[in-house]
Amino acid sequence: MRSKTELISYGAGALLAVVFTAGVIMVLSGTGTIALDIQTAVGVLLCVFGAYSIIYGSFSRDLLYHVLWGALSAVAGVALLSAPFVNPFIAVGLALIVVALVGVFAVIRK
Repeated sequence: MRSKTELISYGAGALLAVVFTAGVIMVLSGTGTIALDIQTAVGVLLCVFGAYSIIYGSFSRDLLYHVLWGALSAVAGVALLSAPFVNPFIAVGLALIVVALVGVFAVIRK
């Protein structure tokens, strides 16, 4: 029996989050509420996956791994979503800065 404080597996939760989001995107697109293009869909899915990874990482023992990949996924999603307005190199540069800061945090924490 699973205790109330035990987390579901990372893969199962990530799959549920991505599949649920894809379903919502398809329903909204099918009803004509949003105009769907592949760049927007992938951007939203990466943002949701990144947010899930960051939230999962803050409750797991492997904080650095999940938060790092969550931040990178979220930045990639934001870069795709904001590409018509902002140069994607800015988002990639911000992602590299985040990776460096997380690395510094990990070294200081040890």
